[in-house]
Amino acid sequence: MEDLTQEEWAEQLANDDNAVVLDVRT
Repeated sequence: MEDLTQEEWAEQLANDDNAVVLDVRT
């Protein structure tokens, strides 16, 4: 798994609903 910046995270989350489970920004 590649390291993503917060900005890239946002794009991935927007494009992949499943990625929301991996969102560690809590």
